Amino acid sequence: MDPNVRAEQRGLPREAGQADNDGTSYLRRLKAQTEQTLGLRKEAAAVPPVPAPEERRQSRRYPCAGSVELRIEGEGSRMWGTLKDISLHGCYVEMPTTFPVDTRLRLALEASGVRVMAEATVRTSYPGLGMGMRFAELAATQESRLREILAFAAKKRALLTPQWRSG
Repeated sequence: MDPNVRAEQRGLPREAGQADNDGTSYLRRLKAQTEQTLGLRKEAAAVPPVPAPEERRQSRRYPCAGSVELRIEGEGSRMWGTLKDISLHGCYVEMPTTFPVDTRLRLALEASGVRVMAEATVRTSYPGLGMGMRFAELAATQESRLREILAFAAKKRALLTPQWRSG
C-alpha cells in the first residue's frame, strides 16, 4: 500500500470493517474518488446494449480463398483481386483499387479449382480495401459451378469449426 495515502484524507472515507493497510479498500476508495471526480454514475453502466443490426443477406457467406478477374462492362482492361468470401448471391473481393457503388462488372472467379463467370454490381466499396458485389442472374452451368465452390467452402468451414458435444 502507498504509505502516502491515508484513509483519513478528505474525499476518501474509511470503509467500515477494513484495516488501513488493506490494499483492496485503497483500490475501492480510489475508484470511488475517480468516479466522483469524473461525474460517472452507476446508472450509466446499466444502459442496455444496442441490439445487433438485422441480417440483410439472402444467403450465408463462407470464407473463401481464390482469385477474381474483373472487367468493367464495355471496356477491355482487366484488374485482379483476392476472393475473401462468397455466397450464392455475391462475394467480397479485396483489392487496392475499387469501383463506385452500382458499377456493373464482369467477373471470373476461381476458387477450389472451379472457375465461375458472372456479372455483378458493386454494392459496397471500401477504397484501398475491397468491394462487396452482388451477382446478377447466373446461367445454369455457372450457378452449378458456384454451388460447387460453396459446398467446398462449407465443408472446409465445418472441418475447421469445433463441434462441441455435451456428454
